[in-house]
Amino acid sequence: MEKPEIKSVGFKNKVGRGLLGTDHCCCAALDGPGLFFDDQDMESDPLITKAAREAAKQRFIDAGKSITEWADEHKFDRQAVYSVLDGRNKCLRGNGHLIALALGLKKPVSWEAGPGE
Repeated sequence: MEKPEIKSVGFKNKVGRGLLGTDHCCCAALDGPGLFFDDQDMESDPLITKAAREAAKQRFIDAGKSITEWADEHKFDRQAVYSVLDGRNKCLRGNGHLIALALGLKKPVSWEAGPGE
């Protein structure tokens, strides 16, 4: 059995520096192209639009309340709330989904009537 070729690929963070502070972080990858992630990758097919997330952030400013205060009041982890508001969490299930519902970014789904009923 032949061993797959291993290549070193770089992963860049948002500011263009490697995740370990170098120009490129060396990571092992099986035979394939180098992978570079940017903001566009995070925004591909968004379930919650950037405009909706920005509007939610503006509501915090208008109310004079910090995101941390809101997270504490609703018993959510502060970093999880920031992940939802920054678009790093897709909010498909779990805490991200619950946070999106509490922020009004998603509408609750009723299981009473299924599709087409």
